[in-house]
Amino acid sequence: MEQARVLLVEDDEQVRRAVARLLALLGHAVSQASTVAEAMGMLDGHDVAVVDLNLPDGLGSQVTAAIRAQGRPIRTALFTGRPGPGLSDCCDVVFSKHDGVDEMTQWVGGARE
Repeated sequence: MEQARVLLVEDDEQVRRAVARLLALLGHAVSQASTVAEAMGMLDGHDVAVVDLNLPDGLGSQVTAAIRAQGRPIRTALFTGRPGPGLSDCCDVVFSKHDGVDEMTQWVGGARE
């Protein structure tokens, strides 16, 4: 598994810190944002964006849609407590916060293969 440069966007500080710590322990370089606006200013230099769906200033899908619209070579995942139909239309994959952490970390690890 090669190191990925990960943009983690999550407004819950405890969740963000825990996931960032886990990804860092797996050898990834992690940048953190807590809002759509913050994330939009941090897109450069990342291989992967793992984005919470519900953020204080909008939906995480705005971030993943912007990545696609700009043609950026960033793999995108929504990481949400409420996965639902249609979410995968704006990203590469959707993971549940409740039981999808292992799958998410495995997916991130394959980002540069």
